[in-house]
Amino acid sequence: MHRNRFYLATAIAAVLATGTAQAQSVTPIRSGQTLEGRLTQNSPKESDGSAYALYHYRGRAGERIQVEMRSNEFDTYLTVGSSTNEECDDCRRNDDGGEGTNSRLRYTLPDNGQVQIRAGAISDDARGRFSLQVSPAPAVVPARPQPLEIGSEASGVLNSSSPVSDNDTPYQLWTLQGAPNQTLIVRMKSDELDSMLQYGQLNGSNFVQQSEDDDGGQGLNSRLRITLDGQGRGAIRATTPMEENSGRYTISAMVPRPPSPPRVTDVDVGSSVRGKLDNSANIDPDDDSLFTVYRIKGRAGQRLRVQLDSDDFDAVLRWGVFNGNEFILDSEDDDGGGGTNSRLTVTLDSAGQGRLVVKSLDGSEGGYTLSVTNAPSGR
Repeated sequence: MHRNRFYLATAIAAVLATGTAQAQSVTPIRSGQTLEGRLTQNSPKESDGSAYALYHYRGRAGERIQVEMRSNEFDTYLTVGSSTNEECDDCRRNDDGGEGTNSRLRYTLPDNGQVQIRAGAISDDARGRFSLQVSPAPAVVPARPQPLEIGSEASGVLNSSSPVSDNDTPYQLWTLQGAPNQTLIVRMKSDELDSMLQYGQLNGSNFVQQSEDDDGGQGLNSRLRITLDGQGRGAIRATTPMEENSGRYTISAMVPRPPSPPRVTDVDVGSSVRGKLDNSANIDPDDDSLFTVYRIKGRAGQRLRVQLDSDDFDAVLRWGVFNGNEFILDSEDDDGGGGTNSRLTVTLDSAGQGRLVVKSLDGSEGGYTLSVTNAPSGR
């Protein structure tokens, strides 16, 4: 009985700094325990008006716990940290890490072994019953590095059996061996998860990160330019920014292509051409996006209307000039042609020419039609 009184007193003292209303609503919770709660009109409120209930957990320094909040009556939201106010630096938050709209996250206890748990909701008008459970986090799976051959593509999968990083996101570890100080382009692609690449070196079994990329490729894919060390070594963590994200992916490490002028196709005024963004198109070395280039020939100062239509992707038109491999943009359009089609009015230069770049907004591939006509008078 004395220990329970001390435990509750410690829990209340831990939240006094967050206000009297919060201190009155604090509830201690133990590992292996599931508590039932309810959000009501009288519950404490976040600054956005959403209700929450406050709990306190006391364990051991370095202990890893799993906190899960479930409700059939509203979309749950969990916050765990040394204090759960909105300015908390060490807080972790989760919306749908559990099944459906339930929340789940894992947390490593600080040196004092104590954390606050805020059981809340996404919506500011959410009310209803919920359950909160604290349990030991699953054991961390040791990372087993796999060699990634330079110049080829490998496959991997992130799931609940994968190793997890300090912030509990799953990852797989890949090692590289190439030439000393060799530069490579690493790509991670997936249709099932939001990919993230982290590059560094292995110090024994520890991964020492040097750089990372989340969405540097197209869509949610990742792309990272790296330089191997003086012995030609490097390590890649293929991961995701989302704790509960899982799915298959591909990863590759390629030698960068040498810069080369883009291929250009001529198009005459008054004509329409069909094209396709696919593996035969030019590739932008900065983000791996596909593009095609057209040279329009007519009279000096001639004003033209250019229309780009596609049923396969969100079309983008760019007008300008190339200085070697560098494109100097003069104007561009995304959806000016109706829907996701594009339209530009352009003026040919003193030589009666101009350069037009066709791209997709999000890196998608597919067919398109490009039409070039004289611009209407006065437009």
